[in-house]
Amino acid sequence: MDYDVYSNWVNWCAAAGMTGGRLNRFNIAKQSKDYDQHGDYVRHWLPELAKVPNEFVHEPWKMTSFQQMEYECKLGVDYPNPIVPPSRPNPHTDRNNRGRGGHQSKGNNRHGPPDKSRKANASGSNRHQKYEMKSLQPGSFRVKES
Repeated sequence: MDYDVYSNWVNWCAAAGMTGGRLNRFNIAKQSKDYDQHGDYVRHWLPELAKVPNEFVHEPWKMTSFQQMEYECKLGVDYPNPIVPPSRPNPHTDRNNRGRGGHQSKGNNRHGPPDKSRKANASGSNRHQKYEMKSLQPGSFRVKES
């Protein structure tokens, strides 16, 4: 069995959103097309797609029933149907990751500018807070072994 503490534990934490880093959502079909343009890797590991042309090798669920018979790859029989559609851009977010309100969604205060009185009172702990926040940077956390 494949087991690696760093890979498994940290990736589970990241998947749960516990690392403070951004959550990456990849469009699997797009990634596959970008990095395996001719489908060689896909066909090597998925022999049921061996006869499927490049046009459909990354998205076999787009084949018609006739094409499935022609390429000997019937969805739901030879190759599983997709459980959910591949990810698409969120129509409620623009390129700068702004939500519906149009303001930048960073930090916990999503309803307006930071409270100036709180900011002034927190200046003494600012250095420590910056140090603590550094641990939330992607790639800066470590799993301690006992």
